[in-house]
Amino acid sequence: MANKALRILLGDTHPDTRTVLEVICREQGWEFTAVESSFQILRMLRDASDTALVMVDPELPGSGISGKEVAKTIKTSGQFGALPVVFVLHEGVAAPEGVAVNGTIQIATAGPARVLAAMREAMGVAGESRAAAPPPVDEAPRIVATTASPAAAVAPAPAEAPAHPARILVADTVASARAVLEPLCERQGWELTVVESGFQALRVVRDTDVDVVLINPQLQAAGVSGADIARTIKSAAQFRKLPVLFLLHEGGAVPEGAKVDGAV
Repeated sequence: MANKALRILLGDTHPDTRTVLEVICREQGWEFTAVESSFQILRMLRDASDTALVMVDPELPGSGISGKEVAKTIKTSGQFGALPVVFVLHEGVAAPEGVAVNGTIQIATAGPARVLAAMREAMGVAGESRAAAPPPVDEAPRIVATTASPAAAVAPAPAEAPAHPARILVADTVASARAVLEPLCERQGWELTVVESGFQALRVVRDTDVDVVLINPQLQAAGVSGADIARTIKSAAQFRKLPVLFLLHEGGAVPEGAKVDGAV
């Protein structure tokens, strides 16, 4: 079927890789499957012949067969030889020689935009997003905050007040942010969750009902900044209306081109 969602298969044991690719695939409307052994990759290809792209760590183990050997098996197979294969490289790992794959990507340093570009190039997919069209430019955000008052910034809009206590997610490693927000949320009756990496923030957004995200744009994890995470959230069709605020510290500034809902 021409409109069938593309199926992406990942073979990797690194949770950060899975988190980044889950968000990208959800945004693009692609189906995503992750396995943790080379043998499982071959089994998935046998059982799901409509796979559009295989992404594999060349050092992935599995029944004595490495990710490199699985990639070579796929590319030399008469049945799967035309299937695009991309090596996912991690720190200290180089692309194996002698394996004719369709590309390599270092997710830890590339950032979501470059990862998506590499996936599209390998599959020969046009650059237009398959995600739902963005909202009209005049659509009012749920929260707009440029005030220095955290309470004013994170207060949910009255017309959309949820039945449950407001759930506030903070992604920051600066202790003073938590020291300020914990008593504030306690007084307001809000639920506060604090994480220290952008990938953890994505997991919380994916797995729980969050009303507001406050994130330090300078937060770093595996080469992905807080600004990258905010951009990923706001560009995902599923989470586009979730308010995201930058949590700025002394000397910090809102990154150029960041389409978030405010900064405090």
